[in-house]
Amino acid sequence: MASAEYIGSHGGLGAGWIRGLYQDLLGRQPSQAEVDGWVGNLDQGMSALAAARGFAFSVEHEGQCVAADYQLALGRAADPTEIGAWLGQLAAGASREDVLAAILASAECFHNNGDAAASWLNGAYEACFNRPADAAADAAWLPAL
Repeated sequence: MASAEYIGSHGGLGAGWIRGLYQDLLGRQPSQAEVDGWVGNLDQGMSALAAARGFAFSVEHEGQCVAADYQLALGRAADPTEIGAWLGQLAAGASREDVLAAILASAECFHNNGDAAASWLNGAYEACFNRPADAAADAAWLPAL
């Protein structure tokens, strides 16, 4: 998002680039006040990388990532309380990978995949790799499960 190519495709560092970040990272159109605030930060010397990180690690984007993890791993929407709890964990230093791993390791995920190690492993592989576990994965992981 802070690459010269992405910035150039949005008309340079300015309002078009900021609108692109809102659309591409947050999936929505910004208000004019939001655009003006970010453009003001850039005018005052904020780097493109710092601005892009501000979007990528914003509470709004992190909440969308948690919601996507719930849909992916559990096949359902997360409720606001669940999202809030995970946002608290992220703020305390957990990584996005930690969050997804914990959701995948949940009793709900295990139950949703038939309450058996082999079916859970297939579900986890589907969620993470878009394919079922193969024989090598079974041989490596099933004894540990």
